[in-house]
Amino acid sequence: MPSDLRFLTTRSVPHPHPAPRPATHGVSHGPGAVTCGTPWRRSPELVTALCGFRREDREGRRALVRALAEGERPTGIPREAAAILTRHAPVAAVMSDFNRAFQDRSRRTPYPLEELRRLGVTADGP
Repeated sequence: MPSDLRFLTTRSVPHPHPAPRPATHGVSHGPGAVTCGTPWRRSPELVTALCGFRREDREGRRALVRALAEGERPTGIPREAAAILTRHAPVAAVMSDFNRAFQDRSRRTPYPLEELRRLGVTADGP
């Protein structure tokens, strides 16, 4: 994998603009808890860097991540990057929807725990 893409596969790299921690409504963050790590947060950055979107084009990036989550395959980018986007797009789309609702509509937006579990996300990642 090209070294400039390696940051997308590690959980130890902090996100440069961490989102506020959402209310978990009783969801434990202890052993066995469902969590979503760094890779899904990197999807918008990868879309920006490789797919011709500007950082300000949040709607365009969001639409592309949603399309990838629904099965569209990325084209015109390195195979490794396409694999990362394809693998993490479903979780990225769910978390993007959650973050948007949490920030724009209500701080009482429930965490999408069941949807993440349906996607196979566990404490160890997808």
